[in-house]
Formats: sequence, C-alpha cells, structure tokens
Amino acid sequence: MLRPAVLLAFHTELLCHRASTLESLHQLPVSYEATWLLPRPDLHRLVMPSLARRAVERNRYTVALTIQSINLLVTISTILSHLPLFSRVKKEKGRCFVMQDVIQSMTTFMELRGFAKSTQRNYLAHIRRFHEFCGKPLVSVGYEEVRAFLHHAIQSRKLSAQYVNSAYSAIKFLYQSVLHREWNMLHVPRVKKSFKLPSILTPQEVLRMIEATSNLKHKAILSTVYSAGLRVSEVAHLQISDIHSHNMRILIRQAKGNKDRYSLLAENNLLLLRQYWKVYRPNHWLFPGISDAKPLATRSIQEMFQKSRIAAGISKKVSIHTLRHCFATHLLNEGADLLQIKELLGHADIQSTSVYLHLTDAQVLGLKSPLDLLHGGDDRD
Repeated sequence: MLRPAVLLAFHTELLCHRASTLESLHQLPVSYEATWLLPRPDLHRLVMPSLARRAVERNRYTVALTIQSINLLVTISTILSHLPLFSRVKKEKGRCFVMQDVIQSMTTFMELRGFAKSTQRNYLAHIRRFHEFCGKPLVSVGYEEVRAFLHHAIQSRKLSAQYVNSAYSAIKFLYQSVLHREWNMLHVPRVKKSFKLPSILTPQEVLRMIEATSNLKHKAILSTVYSAGLRVSEVAHLQISDIHSHNMRILIRQAKGNKDRYSLLAENNLLLLRQYWKVYRPNHWLFPGISDAKPLATRSIQEMFQKSRIAAGISKKVSIHTLRHCFATHLLNEGADLLQIKELLGHADIQSTSVYLHLTDAQVLGLKSPLDLLHGGDDRD
C-alpha cells in the first residue's frame, strides 16, 4: 500500500496535468490552494458546475476528463484532511483570521484612548502570548484561562510583579474594550507589587562616569539626562529647538501621559552641548541615530551607559534611569522642595516623588533618632 504522501504526490501531479487541458489552474472558480480546506459537499457545489459548463462547450471527452479531475481533487482533499500537517493548517488559518481581527480592534481602541506607542506594543505582545498560551480563539476564553496564564507567568516563568500586572492590564483592556465583556477583579486578583528602593550613585560617581566617557556625543547625552532628570525616551526625542539657553531650561515634549514640561539646563551641560553641536551639526533631532531623520534608539543609549559605567569602574547594578533618580535625590539633598522636584520629573502623583525621601541624607531632613535625643537629654541633666 502506498504511503499517503506518495499517493498525494501522484494525484497532485495527475491533476495538474489534466487541469492544463482546462486552460490553467488559476481559472478555476476556487483556487487550488483554497480547495484543500473545502469539505467534499462544498467542493462539488462550488467547482463542479463551472468546470462542467466549460467542458460541455468543448467535447464529451473533456466532460469525462473534468469529472475524473474533480473526483481526484476530492480524493486529495480527503487525504489532506486526515494528514496532521494540513489539519493543523486548517485550524491555524481560522484562528489567525480571528486573531487578526482582535489585534486590529484592540489597536484601534488604544489609539482612540491615546495610548503611547510603547504601551500599544507591550499590550499587543501580552495578548499574542496569552493567545498562544490558551490555544483557542480569544472570544471563547474565560477567567479560568486568565488565571492559568498569570499563574504560569508568576510560578513557572518567574516574572516580576510589574510585568505580570502589565499583562493583567492588557487582558483586562481586551475584555472590556474589544470583547465587550465584564471584568470582575474578584475572579482575577491583581498581583501585589513589592516596594524596592532604587539604587543611586553619589555625585562623585556620576562625575567620574561622565568624565570616563570618551565619545563626545555619548558624554553630552549622559550629561543631559543627569542635568534635567530625563527618561531615556525623553532624551532620545529631544529636538534642537527644545534647548532654551536664554532661560536655562529644557522643553520635554509629549512625555509620559502625553504632557509637556520644562526641566533644568545646567550651565556645564549647555557648554558641552554647544561643543557637541559644533562637531556633529545635527539638523532636527538633538541626538539623531544612524539616519538624521530618526532619533537615536533608546537601546543604544542604554548600552552606552553601561559602557561608561564599566569604564568608570562602578560595580553597582544601575541603569540609565538611575541618573534620573540621582537628579531627584541630589536636588533634595541640596534643599529643593519635593513639589518642585515633582514638577521637574513630570510625576502625576506626589507619592511617586516621595520615594526620594528614603534616599535623602538624614541631615537634610533635619531629623535625629530618639536615641540621640535621649542621650542628649542625659547630658543636659
């Protein structure tokens, strides 16, 4: 007995040879590829009338040949439906079609809500992973699949609470905005985030790292991040017109939350930027990428920071975002008001800024331990 693959190859070759008599395959009312997924009744209903009608116009021999070709096509369709490969193709094609609609609808809703491009990418990535995990159309998933997916992310993949909550928000948005279904937090609780203080560098370490950076462009970027407390995406998208030297401020356009704000421009940073501009002569973006038409990639800035950290001999586990923490902490140590720092950083909530109180020197807060007060009282007695 011939194997299915050999039988399939024989029938396919024979069918293609006979179909040439009927001009060509692309003239069939249903494409040859599409007929692989047609059940037997649909195949006869769609293909047979048209082919028979064409064949009658020629001769009886062609009619017989046409009927034989149809039977072979049905045989091939039957064989393919029992092969694991094409059974999976049929299943996956239907699923992909539904998934494409979900992705398109979700993208539209996020654009209407004014979500940042980075948030849209993250949400869509979470939904694609959720779809792969469930293995079935998203319209048919329920709370049980959501709980299983989030539990797998926590226990098996050991992902952070921040990542899991991001996936949680993406699935919740899918349920409410795209699938128009209710979302009950009692059925799917959100992960409780742990609170960790950020690592910071001393002013001497920051200076040592900037001075250890030999590339002028890289040095200007690091200096600007620390000078104004910028996020990595904010420094990447700075324009030349955003540097306001007349009042020593930097304009940050459409930052997190789609908000404009101003931050500080240090005199030393301005001198360094002028030196950088004379050498590189950027046109639009202050720090362009390989192409002048696009800003420098954030990944490049992150890698540049790590090279400078190593060159400075700093072993702390820090990132480019650490310079933003250093900006706020060092300002607070110098006596700046917490509300002023909140506005410079662009925080929406004062609680986000209050974390830097934990990083401030105790002398700056003007507080003493009760134990020192007790000993001070004993000395006065």
